[in-house]
Parts: sequence; C-alpha cells; structure tokens
Amino acid sequence: MNATLKTEIDYTLATQADIVAYNTANAITVESLISAAQEAETVKYGVERAIAAMINDTLSAKRGQRNWFDVEYRETGDLASVWQPHKKALTDIYKAKGHSNPSTPIKRIKGYGFELVHGKAPQAPTSPTRDIFDRLTEDLVRLYKAGINPENEETIKHHKQSAKIRTALAMITKALKELDRLPEAD
Repeated sequence: MNATLKTEIDYTLATQADIVAYNTANAITVESLISAAQEAETVKYGVERAIAAMINDTLSAKRGQRNWFDVEYRETGDLASVWQPHKKALTDIYKAKGHSNPSTPIKRIKGYGFELVHGKAPQAPTSPTRDIFDRLTEDLVRLYKAGINPENEETIKHHKQSAKIRTALAMITKALKELDRLPEAD
C-alpha cells in the first residue's frame, strides 16, 4: 500500500476538497485507492483469520465435536461459558476502536474458526423456496384483509385513488375466490 495514503492524510476525517487536493497533488488515482482498499481488506481478513486460529488453539477446537464457533447467540451451557470471555473481549476491543457493530467481525471470526478446523467455510442455511400458490394466497389474503378492514374504510373512501383501490380490491377478492382461499367474514 502507498504509505502516503496512511500517513499524510486521514481519509476518514478529511473534507472532499482536502481529499481531492491531496490526491491530485500526489497523483493518486481511483485505481491506486482501490488497490490500497483491497490490500487493507486482505490484511483485515487475514488478521481475523489469525484471531480465529488463536481461539481455536486456546479452546482446543477440532473436528468431531461442538466448538466455540458453533455457539449460537444467547446460548447457555458449558461451551457457551467457555466462549463468552473471548467473545466479550473481542466485543470490547471492537467497541473501543469505534466499530459500530462488533457482531459482524465476530461472525466472520467464527466462520474462519470453522474453516480452519473443517477445511471449508460453513454452509449458510438456505430457506426453502416458498410454494408459489402459498405465496400468492398469503400475499393476497393480507391485501384483502387490509382492504376490508373497517379502520381503513374512511381512508379508502376519501383517497384520491379510491376508485382504483376499490377495483383492485374487487380483483383481489375474485383472485382469492378463484384460488379457493377467500377468508371467512369475521
């Protein structure tokens, strides 16, 4: 990384005019800034990976057992108790350094811990694709109930698009009848 990016100007505090003047005077291009940002990000993630390795070693993480990186938010028990002081220390340090959401890097560190033990990144849980029939009926029922809610009657009546709202509600009602999902009147 170009050392002048780090030492002569603080991009996080400088004004736009100062940044432009500095970059122009030092022939700093968008490409060199992107390169510096990428290098800084690589260092950041490398350090987080090193933190995970240290915690893995300290807490004896290994395959075939639950490990600190498997502990869920607000989980209790022996493993959670062992992980808690490390999590608190990380959270405190990130907060002291002004990080707005320490849970984000902690989540990455836990992922690196998993990766270092298992040789691969953890699989993100996938939610099943909603059935299109269920999705249509659920969404239409919500719209229908909003449209027939007595609390919305006056709003619809005096709305500048009242006629269009009533037409849409009639179409929603027809669609729900077609799907055999028109809710019972309360």
